Amino acid sequence: MSKAVKQQRGSDIRRFMFITGLSKVTEIRQAHLTFWADNLQKFPKNFLRSSKDLHRTVDEVYMNARHMAPAELGLVSSTRRRHVKSMELLIARARAEGISLTDLNTKDLKPKKKSSRNKHKSRAVFRKEEARQLFSHTIWTGARSAGRRHEPGTKILKDGKFWIPLILGYTGARRAEIAGMLPSDVENIEGVPCFVIQANAYRGIKGEDPDCTEDDKRTRTVPIHSHLIELGFLDYVKSIAGKGHNLLFPDVVPVPRNGSKRSNTEDLATSVEKFGERFDDTWRKAMQISLNGNPRKLCIHSLRHYVNHTLLHSTGVLDVTRTDIIGHIDNDEKEGTNTSTYRDETPLSVKRDAIERLPRLM
Repeated sequence: MSKAVKQQRGSDIRRFMFITGLSKVTEIRQAHLTFWADNLQKFPKNFLRSSKDLHRTVDEVYMNARHMAPAELGLVSSTRRRHVKSMELLIARARAEGISLTDLNTKDLKPKKKSSRNKHKSRAVFRKEEARQLFSHTIWTGARSAGRRHEPGTKILKDGKFWIPLILGYTGARRAEIAGMLPSDVENIEGVPCFVIQANAYRGIKGEDPDCTEDDKRTRTVPIHSHLIELGFLDYVKSIAGKGHNLLFPDVVPVPRNGSKRSNTEDLATSVEKFGERFDDTWRKAMQISLNGNPRKLCIHSLRHYVNHTLLHSTGVLDVTRTDIIGHIDNDEKEGTNTSTYRDETPLSVKRDAIERLPRLM
């Protein structure tokens, strides 16, 4: 289990404790599980995004939720399934350690999965014109100030909010893979500037066991699109490295309140559970503005599917090349034996040619 998954499981269990008021696994009864599962369907989605939530009781959280729109309440079914899984693991571990528990049923608490048929139709994928509309927003073309990124102006701040979505649109990587990179993850290999997407001390790579052997690592080497270089990305990397920052995008780490528990943490980056989440509200608003209300409900992850879709339909780009660039787009997408075992990594020159087929976004 990766560090990121462990943190997520811990967060799920803390939410259970917060909702039920329990502090010991031996106190759990079926009624608590049912009460908790019901509450997940009406719990605020933005819980803990504000530091004020740390000091609220569960009653105060629901009192505040009365002023929220229906769309802001209730965790989605996939997230609720993950919460139930976290509790199942906790209960199983307790029993494995010989702790006596009452008969607890979690099976009926899990939301049913939707059919996987035509799964691609259920995901919003950026079209080229929509991607260009997004990057015509003031974050990338000029804002009024650092605090007013949604208002037109002349200020272009090349920070995490600026770079991360652009990199996603030119690599097909996952948000956390880019937002949690180190300056040393940008390398010049065989004369080609590249992203080395690999696990580090702050975040893992999806599907990679933290204790796996070198052969089982899911490290990907992805050439950097020429447009990013023209925009000054390599100069940005050099500047960040020169300042001694541990992360390539240090602004992904929320600034702690004075006197808070996090303010005493030596390395604040270790407290980040989901890299890039800090900017989600900003990017979501940018999509609302640039895409006229965002009727197709596109999100930052839709850029990954945009790159996959573009490469999938690009003449001359083999599936193995696409897979080596973006990794598996779904858990159920498997390579055949010939393409997963009996082959070498796609040459950098081939991957670079594929990356350059991605159209310029601004």
